[in-house]
Amino acid sequence: MVNLLALSQNKAKAKAKAKKLETAELSRVVLAFTEALEEKELEQKELEMARVEKSQKAKELLALISDSGVTIDDLINLNSTKPKKPKSIVPPKYRAEIDGENVEWTGRGRIPTILKDYMERNGIEKEELLIK
Repeated sequence: MVNLLALSQNKAKAKAKAKKLETAELSRVVLAFTEALEEKELEQKELEMARVEKSQKAKELLALISDSGVTIDDLINLNSTKPKKPKSIVPPKYRAEIDGENVEWTGRGRIPTILKDYMERNGIEKEELLIK
């Protein structure tokens, strides 16, 4: 590949290499490269046509969607298997006043570090912090 690129950039070297070939060999090389060039051009045209067609279809879909009154959220929700429930807020189960500030914990997950330290310093069990 590097040799071909080097030859394509230097006309004199390309001619010198071509002189070493028989006419039939040179014709086959030129034919092979011509066919390769035509295939490459055809591929590029097909890609461009596919891109234009895809763009046109996207525009048509957008027009259909806007005319129908369907929103993007409606389309997204079509793929979901079940409707999403809003997250419920869990009320706090434990509360302590630390440095004049109320610290609350739902009892789920890890205990907040500030609450854990407070309980250790004061020798308090978490049941004593239950909200009644």
